[in-house]
Amino acid sequence: MDLRSGWWSLALLVGCARAGSAQLGTGDPGSDADTDVDADTDSDTDADTDADTDTDVTDTGDSTVPSPPRIFDAAHVLVIPTNDGIALMANDGTIVHGWSWNAMVGDCGGCTGEGSSADDVGLLVSWAGMGQNQGIARIDETGAVDFVVTGMQFPHEAIRDPADQSILVPEAFSNNVNWYAGDGSSDAPVRTLNGAHPDWSQNLPNGAERVDYDGRAYLLLSNRGSGAPNFGRITFWDITDPSAIEFVWSYPRSGTLDTPHGPVFRQFDGQWYLLYAHSYGAPDGGAVGVAVTSDPTLLPDYVADLVPEAPVGPFDFLRGVELTEDGWLWMTDSGPEFGFGEGRVMSALFPTGLVPDGSVGNEDDQTFVPLPNVTVVLGGLDNPFEGWLWLPTIVY
Repeated sequence: MDLRSGWWSLALLVGCARAGSAQLGTGDPGSDADTDVDADTDSDTDADTDADTDTDVTDTGDSTVPSPPRIFDAAHVLVIPTNDGIALMANDGTIVHGWSWNAMVGDCGGCTGEGSSADDVGLLVSWAGMGQNQGIARIDETGAVDFVVTGMQFPHEAIRDPADQSILVPEAFSNNVNWYAGDGSSDAPVRTLNGAHPDWSQNLPNGAERVDYDGRAYLLLSNRGSGAPNFGRITFWDITDPSAIEFVWSYPRSGTLDTPHGPVFRQFDGQWYLLYAHSYGAPDGGAVGVAVTSDPTLLPDYVADLVPEAPVGPFDFLRGVELTEDGWLWMTDSGPEFGFGEGRVMSALFPTGLVPDGSVGNEDDQTFVPLPNVTVVLGGLDNPFEGWLWLPTIVY
């Protein structure tokens, strides 16, 4: 079955299942729901997924079968890894389903949710924990855990590589991007991208997205950095040929970002927008970093750092940014970096009319633009890491 060709029936099925708990994503994208919601829910619910709509794989629409619109309507959810597990949030702030870390990977005291991505009819997830108890797992189409691989060093994402079906994992504490066997059969990397590559000049990789463009596969990667020469930056790599990974560009063109997380490419208004959580990128907190390009293989031009206005602003420790086709930003704020239970998911209209003004975007040359009318859609989350838009095929 081609899931993309059947997306209308899947959307109607999920939309009917959620009638009464979510609103269409037009006008008000959600309601204020600043409540404590625990994502520890039954792990036995079916979880059939559409890999072409997740944010960790940007599909440019090269296929003759159109992808479903990227609009946060009643059929879609945000996938939010937290300290409790993986939560699926409807556009009104309701948690409609989830899996706890204990249910997925066993006793997981002290675990923190990191990255996740759709994987054909399943989900790939990553978590950090104590000692060897950190790694990746896969949830299959029935909602059951397919496999668990542990022993990693602060894994921040888990994304399928189409070249050989391996799973790429940025591991911050080893300063590597490691690839693992796609069936979860081994904790030994099959290949690595790190300082052995002549163009690698960053450390603490902490966010990734696969971008499929013009018949090739690319890796969009953020690195927190630790000072010169290992700056905080975002890089773009051609990973089409596993034996010859090629560096494409590094952003910003000079200097350093201040703790970037979760970069994504989104097509909007005829342009490619690079969006990233600039976690310490504003004078009193974080910002949404924005850059633009006509082609993802060309270095984007910095546009602005978006800073939320009071009373919602400032951000505490922004981790994730999503942009829908109808111009809504969805932002995931972990709360204070070492706090608990203070995370928020927020929404706002993406500002129009912004263009590059010549600023570089590094910490010494930024343009701050107020982001008005930010709404808290869900609060009280325990350290949410990201929130990406997904069209699941789960009947709740």
